[in-house]
Amino acid sequence: MTLAGNLRTTARSLLQSSTPVQKRGLAHPLTGPALRDWTYVPRDRAGLLLGDMDKSQRQLVHRVLGLVLSEPCHAQVAVIMAMEDVLDRREGHTRGRHSTDFWFLIFGEPGADGTWSMRLEGHHLCVHVTVSGEQVVVAPLFLGCNPAVVRQGERIVTAPLWHEETLARNILAELPPAELTAVRLAPKAPADIYTGDRERVPPSFPPAAGVPVAALSRDARRSAQELLELYAGRLTDPLGSDLLDRLVADDLRFAWEGATEPGRPHYYRFTGTRFVIEYDNTQNNVNHIHNVLRDRDADFGGDLLATHTAAERPEA
Repeated sequence: MTLAGNLRTTARSLLQSSTPVQKRGLAHPLTGPALRDWTYVPRDRAGLLLGDMDKSQRQLVHRVLGLVLSEPCHAQVAVIMAMEDVLDRREGHTRGRHSTDFWFLIFGEPGADGTWSMRLEGHHLCVHVTVSGEQVVVAPLFLGCNPAVVRQGERIVTAPLWHEETLARNILAELPPAELTAVRLAPKAPADIYTGDRERVPPSFPPAAGVPVAALSRDARRSAQELLELYAGRLTDPLGSDLLDRLVADDLRFAWEGATEPGRPHYYRFTGTRFVIEYDNTQNNVNHIHNVLRDRDADFGGDLLATHTAAERPEA
């Protein structure tokens, strides 16, 4: 069975296993307001809470993740979700966080020919999957973590987004001084990623700034390629290999803001005509990461949904 077929089967199984009350939380119109109403901050959300699912239903949600996310990224997601209990402990259990405080939504009807989508979302997590016929797109994809690193003394116990920082620092380390000056746009990092939880990435974001990846010095360009491979490698193939091709073709620019020394607030991004990748680590003593990949054409279905809507519109 194809990837799209497996996703349809899994989504249908989840719908069929749901009680009427669960289904009211789970099923939403494809063009309804909930589709683009997303955020990575803690709040109640539309959808069916994982904590209100039984074991087999939660397994179906993770089956969806396993179909579109590579094993390393699936592991990142699992750690990010588990970190809610660690964060709750750090906060003295004052906010009642829990690792099942994530919501799953299905938009539209999982059919063989139509367009539909589904999303797992919660604090520091958004995985949005759109299916149109046999086409599958994962966007936006947000992974964050607080605490970003847990240590025992000097030893790292867990750090699910560690390589997203270290590979970016490799780029900085390999830049000659003039290129480093061009890449580093500001001495202070922003408090958060610029795109935030907007429904759409503004066409004007960002202004042409930073250095084109293709113009970086040889070693820095190789490290940038390795970092882009890491982001594309979050998806199962052929989704991941196709994403990497699109990223490379998008003439991305690389930019850094904030301190260049480890342990101080910092931010970087890749931006092109289509894609935006942002990484920010400034909060909680530089131990709180927000990281997102946005696709101007395909976020929340994008062009696929526009094509579907046009096909559904009656002729004048």
